[in-house]
Amino acid sequence: MKSNKWRLLSLYAIILVVLASYFFVFEVYKKRKTTEAKEAEKKVFSVNAEEIRKITISKDSEVIALKKENDKWLISSPVETETDGPAVLGFVNTLADLKVKKWVGRESDLSPFGLDKPAVTISAKESQKTCRLVLGSKTPTEDGIYAMAFVNDTPVGKEPVFVIDISVWGILNKGLYDLRRKELARFEDPQVKKIDIRWRDDPKTAITILRETEGWKLPDHPDIKVKKARVDHIVDQIRWLRAQSFVGNSRIDAQSFNLAKPVVDITLELSNREPLRIQLGSHQAEPNANQQQQQQQPPRLEAFSSELPFVVLVDRYIMNELPRKPGDLLDRSLLAWKEDDIGKILYSHDGESVEYMREEGKESEWKWKKASDKSYKKLQEGWRIRSVVWAASDVEYETKKESVKSFPDKFAGNLKFYNRDGKLLSEWVWQDVSSNPKDSSTVWVKNGESDEIQVFTVPSSRLKNLTDRLVEAGPRARP
Repeated sequence: MKSNKWRLLSLYAIILVVLASYFFVFEVYKKRKTTEAKEAEKKVFSVNAEEIRKITISKDSEVIALKKENDKWLISSPVETETDGPAVLGFVNTLADLKVKKWVGRESDLSPFGLDKPAVTISAKESQKTCRLVLGSKTPTEDGIYAMAFVNDTPVGKEPVFVIDISVWGILNKGLYDLRRKELARFEDPQVKKIDIRWRDDPKTAITILRETEGWKLPDHPDIKVKKARVDHIVDQIRWLRAQSFVGNSRIDAQSFNLAKPVVDITLELSNREPLRIQLGSHQAEPNANQQQQQQQPPRLEAFSSELPFVVLVDRYIMNELPRKPGDLLDRSLLAWKEDDIGKILYSHDGESVEYMREEGKESEWKWKKASDKSYKKLQEGWRIRSVVWAASDVEYETKKESVKSFPDKFAGNLKFYNRDGKLLSEWVWQDVSSNPKDSSTVWVKNGESDEIQVFTVPSSRLKNLTDRLVEAGPRARP
């Protein structure tokens, strides 16, 4: 009796295994293979993006040729230059993965599809074959593009004319500017060891900035404490300089070229690399822009980089970021400590006090309590304290007045920073915060155990930004 029961269970187990195997083979595996086969049928070209070695793009009267050398794409015509890596990579991958959205049919007249005079013709060559894609006009519903494709001049697919999705148009419809390198410099911020800035009105005097362990210094002005964030921002702005347009396609010899009237000359000394030189000239209009367009365009500067041997136009915002004199780099911050130094913040305003305490052993977590509370509560968005410290670090004085011995009797705000051991780092007091960004506010500051209270005027806009961040972090905004 018992053996019959085990035989029956074994039979059920075998049947279950057979059913599971059937389900996997016919319902999962074969369906997946069928889906993959259908997707493969939709592909315009059977080509691996990694195997493509040459590309030619023809649109309007422009013909652009690209070639791949040592796994790096370069433009070979109409000018020899480096490429915009992400733009070219997106172009090649999209071309290799291109799918048919709908087959149209065999049409003797291609003009209704814009294929008699193609908008764009793309040729991609690998070792064994050449793929050619012809793009015409948009479909009436504007959700696709009419196209034709050929492999070694043989039409692709069952019907010559088909439709591809409109989403790929912006990726494949590229011109020379879209595909060429536009960065004036390529480097990582830590590579910068020295910066020299020379202005045309005083070319013999350079503002020299040297990197040191914890920041930057001015070797010619050791009495000036340099604000690290200020120089870091300048480095970022230089690194993000982009050519908005090119003044011709003639390559320039980086060793001999100088702008006719450079307004400023910047040299960066980089680790394990040749120095980088960037010259910025005067305002120039966009090439071929009419008078109305020139008035509407943001002002741009003529520029040249030793890494990008072409004269280009760049946005002139960079001029507002560069120091005109060493004193422009002076650290005028009221807060001299970093976020990691701070263990507690006490903020009093409008008769209310809120205390923020860093959670012990948890770097990014904070807790808070009001003066009337007996215990702390977890601050749900601890990152807001970081924004408070950043806003405090951004408060810089405009003028420094005579020191005083005591804080004013009445104040609108009182802010105290403590270290992790509970020792007072800095205390700030202010009486008002103007809503007018052009106004200034007075702030009284006492650092550590000093008896001296320093008095500063600061931009009201920055002080208001700090108070806004404090309110956003506080329990009133987040009960």
